Order: sequence, then C-alpha cells, then structure tokens
Amino acid sequence: MRYIYLNLIAFFGFIFTYLAFHYGYFLNINNFIANIPRTDFLVWLFFFVTDLGSLVFVSIGSVFLITFLIVKGYGKEAFYIAIALLGGLTSQTIIKNILAISRPENGLVAYSGYSFPSGHTNMATILFLSFCFYVVFKIIDRKKRRLYFVISIIVIILVGLSRVYLNAHWVSDVLAGWCLGIFWATVPMTLNNFVIFKHKFLNNV
Repeated sequence: MRYIYLNLIAFFGFIFTYLAFHYGYFLNINNFIANIPRTDFLVWLFFFVTDLGSLVFVSIGSVFLITFLIVKGYGKEAFYIAIALLGGLTSQTIIKNILAISRPENGLVAYSGYSFPSGHTNMATILFLSFCFYVVFKIIDRKKRRLYFVISIIVIILVGLSRVYLNAHWVSDVLAGWCLGIFWATVPMTLNNFVIFKHKFLNNV
C-alpha cells in the first residue's frame, strides 16, 4: 500500500514542479545555480557521476538486473522493471517535446534536445529504485540491505545534482526527473496492488 502513496506523491510532485516553473517560482534559484562558480574537482567528479544516468549505462544496468532476476526465478519482477524503464523513457521523451523547454546556456557537457524533465535523473531513479525494490529489499542481512539502499539513494541524488552542476539542466528539471522516476518505479507495484484489491473486493461482494 505504501507504494501507492509514493506513486501519488511523485505524480502530484511532478505536476507541482512544472506549474511552479511555468509561473516563474524557480526563476531565481535556476539562474543563481546556473551562474555559481565551478571547481575543477567537482566538475571532474560530476562528469563521472552523470554517466550513471546515461542511456548507455541504464541500458546495460537494466539488462544485467533483469537477467539476474530471471535467472533467480523472479520473472514478474523483471517484467515490472521493463515496464518502468520503457514507461519512463517514453513519457520523458513525449513531455520534453510537448513542453519544449530550453536548456541552460554554456553547459559543461554535450547535450541535445529539450530540458524538462531531466532524462538522466529520471532513468537513474527508475533503475536504482527498482534495484532496491526487487533486489536490495530481499536481502536478509539488515546491514547489507541498509548499505545497498543508502548507496542507491546517494547515486540517485548525485546524478540529479550533476546535471545541475554541469549546467545541463535547471533545478526544476532535476526535481521533475526525480518525481517522474519515482512515479514510474512504483507504477507496476501500484497497478499490481490495485488488481489484488479489486480481486479481493469482487470475491467478497
């Protein structure tokens, strides 16, 4: 049931972020962050981190994750991840082209296409949250479970921050990317819980 609440919060968080951007509430912070001085070390660090949300890394990571789950006998979970990733990729592409929001100028990384939402942030969030939901949360050892979960969340946060720091995206793009990623990562389980609830309800009528 908690996934349903998380799914709804992410959905409305995405809508709220876009509306706040549209009506200019992000203007000052977007411009401030875009113009802060960059240090060589952090630029180097975020150049590495940002690739963890690239289409190449996410594609390779998802193939390994899905294959691992299938081999372990978790075919349904592997299917859920495929749905989440395809849904996230498709929706971000459609939203980007419909809204057609321009990226910040003078980006430190090569990029193309529109800005809102951040695709790197969205796809990294889906991949690493799916890893937590279907692999990490099944680990019996509590210390290992917490360690892998914390590492995954840190990666998700750092990928988002890297997009802003490298001037590839606005702050609002990254917030929207996190929301969209959380939404799609929880969609399969939300739908599954709804089907189970509906089945039980109909059986009790």
